[in-house]
Amino acid sequence: MKRCCMVLAAPVVMIFMTMFSCTTTSSGSTEEARIHTEQGSENGTPADSRDIPPGDQSQAVAEMETYLGNAFSKLDEMAVAEAIHQFVAVVAVRDKISSPSSKILELAKRAETELTRIEAGFLLQPGSEWLDANENQTTAGSMSAGKPGGLQPKVLLWYNVGGSRIALSGVPVVFEFVKGTGLLSGYTTTNEYGEASVPLGRIDNPNKETVIRATVSYTVKGYTYRFKQTSLEFVYLPPSKRATILVLERGPDYIAEDPQIFNPVYTRLKDMEFDFIPYNGRLIQDGFMKVFGGDLASIKKLALEQNVPYLIMVLNDCYRASQVEGRRLYVGEGTATLRIIRVADGKILFEAIGYADRDHDTYGQGNSTQTAMRNVFVNGAEQLQAELARKKKEINRALGIE
Repeated sequence: MKRCCMVLAAPVVMIFMTMFSCTTTSSGSTEEARIHTEQGSENGTPADSRDIPPGDQSQAVAEMETYLGNAFSKLDEMAVAEAIHQFVAVVAVRDKISSPSSKILELAKRAETELTRIEAGFLLQPGSEWLDANENQTTAGSMSAGKPGGLQPKVLLWYNVGGSRIALSGVPVVFEFVKGTGLLSGYTTTNEYGEASVPLGRIDNPNKETVIRATVSYTVKGYTYRFKQTSLEFVYLPPSKRATILVLERGPDYIAEDPQIFNPVYTRLKDMEFDFIPYNGRLIQDGFMKVFGGDLASIKKLALEQNVPYLIMVLNDCYRASQVEGRRLYVGEGTATLRIIRVADGKILFEAIGYADRDHDTYGQGNSTQTAMRNVFVNGAEQLQAELARKKKEINRALGIE
C-alpha cells in the first residue's frame, strides 16, 4: 500500500513543477509586454521590442478585425473619439509584428485610411480669448505668461460631417514647446464642448519668442498616433523694444521746463537696441512721483498712453539749497535717480543714483539759490551718467538685451 502511494507521488511532483515553470514563463512575457507598452512608438516608427512572432499571426488578425468592427460601430453612433481609439489599436497591433503578413498590412492600411479620412473632417480652433476683433488669432505677451490674466493655450476641436459641425469630447490633446522652454502641463482631453486647455506655469526666457503647439495625439498599446495635419500654435512674444524716458528736474519750489539731465541720460542709453521716447515729467507732476514710487495703476495708465512695455523714470532732485552763514555763497545738494520699471507688473528692474552732495564732495554752489541748484542738477547728471556707464550690463539684463 505504501509503495502505491510513492509511485503516484512522482507524477504529482512533475505536474506541480510543470505548472510552476509555466507560471514563471508567463510572468516574464507579461513584464516584457509591459515594457513595450511604456516605451511605445509613433506613427509607424518600430518599437524597441516585438511581441508577436512572424509565424503566429492568426490571433493578431482576429484582434485587428475586432477593433475594426468596433471602430465602424462607434462611427455609426457618432462616437468619433472612441472610434479613433479603436482604429489606432489596429495600427498598434501591426506595430508589434516584426514581419507582418499581407493580411495584417491590409487591415492596418484600412485603419490608417479611416484615420486620414477622419482627420480631414477635423477643425482645430483657438479659444475665443485668442481672437481679435476680426476673428484672427492673435499673440500673447511672454511677460504675463503664468500670471493672473495671462493667456493660457486653449483649443476647440470640431468635426465636420454631413454638412454639420459637432464638438468632439474625450479627444486627447498634447501641448508642447516647439520654441523656447518653460513649465507646462502638456496633456489633456477635450471636454463636452470640444475645449482643451492646459495651465502654463512659466516661460523660462520671456525676452525671447516662445511657441507652444497643440496636436491631437492618441497612445494605444504603447503606440502613439499623432494627427500631424491637425495642429495649432500659440505664440508668446517678448515686449517690444520701446521705452519712454520720463524726466523730472525739481528743486525747492521749482520744476524745470527744460530738464538738463535728459541729454546726458539719453546719450548714455541711445546706443542700446531700443527706441527711446522722451517725455517731460513736468507735464504730469504728481503723476510722475506716483509712477516713480511704483504705483501700478499709475504705471499702467501712463504706459497705455505711451504704448510701451518699459518706463525709464529719471528724477533729478535738488532737495536742499541754502546760503552759507555769513557768506554770499549758496550750497545745494541733491540726487539724480534713474529707475527702469516694467509695465506688466510695476516691478523696478534697475536703479542707479548719482549723488550731488557733501558726502561725495559733489555738491553744487553759487552766488544764488538758483545758481547752486543748477550746479546740483549738472553734478547729479554727470554722476548718474558715470554710474550708468559702470552698470551697462545690468541695464541690458533689465531690458532683456543680450
